[in-house]
Order: sequence, then structure tokens, then C-alpha cells
Amino acid sequence: MKKLLQILGGIPVFLAVVFAAYIAEDMAVDIAGNIAGDIASTPIVNDFFLKRELMEMAKEDTKNAPRMLDSEARLDSTIGINKQFRYNLTMINWLESDPHVPAFKQRMLSEIRNHVCTAEKMKFFVSNDVPVTHAYFDKEGKQIAIITIKPTDCASSVPDVFIY
Repeated sequence: MKKLLQILGGIPVFLAVVFAAYIAEDMAVDIAGNIAGDIASTPIVNDFFLKRELMEMAKEDTKNAPRMLDSEARLDSTIGINKQFRYNLTMINWLESDPHVPAFKQRMLSEIRNHVCTAEKMKFFVSNDVPVTHAYFDKEGKQIAIITIKPTDCASSVPDVFIY
């Protein structure tokens, strides 16, 4: 009987802990959402909130994927993980061996850098020191280019970009 009373006495404590965990999670979501949503240029100091926001952003971007961005490029997915953000795209009419691929890489390097460093949507990434990667694949799934722009590239006249 004493054992039963001990078990029954522990139930309210258990419920209080579970309830507190749910409240804490809701508060974390509200805080992260308010920080990232209301003030895109304000850095998120806490890694937990930043990682969570990146995952949510990727989930939202991928919700309607795959989707055509133009007549050549299809957005297949986005990934926000380990304080990095990545767009996976397929050039639906291209092959990795096409002769115009090297020129495409150079053109996209310039366009992506300009976009990441100046677009309103990208301020969140720059202010939170999140590298943005665009990974391009051909119609057979072979890699065409992976271009990564780091926020420090936006402050420098000579970008330290990563392209291959």
C-alpha cells in the first residue's frame, strides 16, 4: 500500500515536468520566430534558436518543391542544418559535360554573391553568419557546381567564395 501511495504521489510531479517542457518548447518557438521574423538583420545569439529557425526555413522553402524557378532551373529542396543553408537545384535540360557549364559557374558565382549580400531575404543569413550554398545538378543528377557564399564575402571586395 505504501508503494502505491509513493507511485500515486509521483504522478503530479511527472505531469508538472511534462507540462513545463511543453511550455518551454512553445516559448522557444515564439522567441525564435519573433527574432527571425520581426528583425531579419538582428543576429540570433543562441545556437539552438538559430538551428531551429534554419530547419523551419528549409522546411517552408521545400514545402512546394520540386518547383520550377524558370525554364531551366528546378528547386528540388533546401536544407538548413549545422548553421548552414543549402539550395539543391537541377538544371533540367543540361548535362555536366555541356560546353557552357564553366561560363555558367562564373556567372552564377557573381549573381549568387550579389543576391546573398544584397537581397532583403538574405539578411537573416548574413547577420547570423550562415553560409549559403547553391548546389546545381544536371538532368542526370550529376553535379554541375556547388557555390558557397559566406557572410564575410559580403564585406570583402575580394570574395573568399568556394566554387567547384
